Amino acid sequence: MNKEDLKDLMAKKNDITKVEAGKNIDMFIDAIEEALKQEFEEKREKGKLSISKFMTFNFSETKAREGKVGGHEYSVDAGYNLKASLSKTLKQEIVGE
Repeated sequence: MNKEDLKDLMAKKNDITKVEAGKNIDMFIDAIEEALKQEFEEKREKGKLSISKFMTFNFSETKAREGKVGGHEYSVDAGYNLKASLSKTLKQEIVGE
Protein backbone atom coordinates (compact mmCIF):
# COMPACT_ATOMS: atom_id res chain seq x y z
CA MET A 1 0.00 0.00 0.00
CA ASN A 2 1.24 3.48 -0.83
CA LYS A 3 -0.01 6.99 -0.07
CA GLU A 4 -2.47 6.95 -2.99
CA ASP A 5 -3.97 3.69 -1.75
CA LEU A 6 -4.22 5.16 1.75
CA LYS A 7 -6.01 8.25 0.36
CA ASP A 8 -8.52 5.98 -1.43
CA LEU A 9 -9.15 3.96 1.72
CA MET A 10 -9.50 7.01 3.92
CA ALA A 11 -11.81 8.76 1.45
CA LYS A 12 -14.12 5.75 1.15
CA LYS A 13 -14.17 4.99 4.87
CA ASN A 14 -14.91 8.59 5.89
CA ASP A 15 -17.08 9.68 2.94
CA ILE A 16 -14.70 12.49 1.93
CA THR A 17 -12.87 13.33 -1.28
CA LYS A 18 -9.42 12.00 -2.10
CA VAL A 19 -8.15 15.59 -1.98
CA GLU A 20 -9.48 16.01 1.57
CA ALA A 21 -8.02 12.64 2.55
CA GLY A 22 -4.64 13.65 1.12
CA LYS A 23 -4.69 16.92 3.07
CA ASN A 24 -5.55 15.05 6.28
CA ILE A 25 -2.72 12.58 5.74
CA ASP A 26 -0.28 15.42 5.05
CA MET A 27 -1.42 17.29 8.18
CA PHE A 28 -0.94 14.14 10.27
CA ILE A 29 2.56 13.57 8.90
CA ASP A 30 3.47 17.24 9.40
CA ALA A 31 2.24 17.12 13.01
CA ILE A 32 4.34 14.04 13.77
CA GLU A 33 7.37 15.66 12.14
CA GLU A 34 6.90 18.87 14.16
CA ALA A 35 6.39 16.95 17.43
CA LEU A 36 9.56 14.93 16.82
CA LYS A 37 11.52 18.12 16.07
CA GLN A 38 10.27 19.73 19.29
CA GLU A 39 11.10 16.63 21.32
CA PHE A 40 14.57 16.51 19.75
CA GLU A 41 15.24 20.20 20.45
CA GLU A 42 14.16 19.80 24.09
CA LYS A 43 15.92 16.55 24.89
CA ARG A 44 18.76 16.12 22.36
CA GLU A 45 20.18 12.92 23.87
CA LYS A 46 17.09 10.76 24.15
CA GLY A 47 13.44 11.37 23.39
CA LYS A 48 10.13 9.72 22.65
CA LEU A 49 6.85 10.49 20.91
CA SER A 50 4.10 8.05 21.81
CA ILE A 51 0.73 7.96 20.04
CA SER A 52 -1.63 5.68 21.94
CA LYS A 53 -2.98 2.73 19.92
CA PHE A 54 -0.69 3.65 16.99
CA MET A 55 3.10 3.99 17.25
CA THR A 56 6.00 5.05 19.40
CA PHE A 57 8.94 6.94 17.96
CA ASN A 58 12.21 6.90 19.94
CA PHE A 59 15.44 8.69 19.19
CA SER A 60 18.78 8.40 20.90
CA GLU A 61 22.27 9.70 20.49
CA THR A 62 24.90 7.35 19.08
CA LYS A 63 28.60 7.60 19.87
CA ALA A 64 31.37 7.71 17.32
CA ARG A 65 32.90 4.27 16.86
CA GLU A 66 35.21 2.19 14.74
CA GLY A 67 34.00 -0.68 12.58
CA LYS A 68 35.50 -3.47 10.53
CA VAL A 69 34.06 -5.27 7.50
CA GLY A 70 36.00 -7.83 5.52
CA GLY A 71 39.30 -6.71 7.01
CA HIS A 72 38.67 -3.05 6.17
CA GLU A 73 38.43 -0.63 9.07
CA TYR A 74 36.21 2.42 8.98
CA SER A 75 34.93 5.04 11.39
CA VAL A 76 31.33 5.94 12.10
CA ASP A 77 30.60 9.50 13.22
CA ALA A 78 28.45 10.27 16.23
CA GLY A 79 24.84 10.92 15.35
CA TYR A 80 21.27 10.07 16.18
CA ASN A 81 19.14 6.98 15.72
CA LEU A 82 15.37 7.09 15.18
CA LYS A 83 13.23 4.00 15.72
CA ALA A 84 9.51 3.53 15.19
CA SER A 85 7.51 0.67 16.65
CA LEU A 86 3.86 -0.29 16.49
CA SER A 87 1.79 -0.05 19.63
CA LYS A 88 0.90 -3.34 21.26
CA THR A 89 -2.78 -2.72 20.46
CA LEU A 90 -2.15 -2.09 16.75
CA LYS A 91 0.22 -5.03 16.47
CA GLN A 92 -2.43 -7.33 17.97
CA GLU A 93 -5.02 -6.00 15.51
CA ILE A 94 -2.73 -6.55 12.53
CA VAL A 95 -0.87 -9.79 13.25
CA GLY A 96 -2.74 -11.20 16.24
CA GLU A 97 0.30 -11.40 18.54
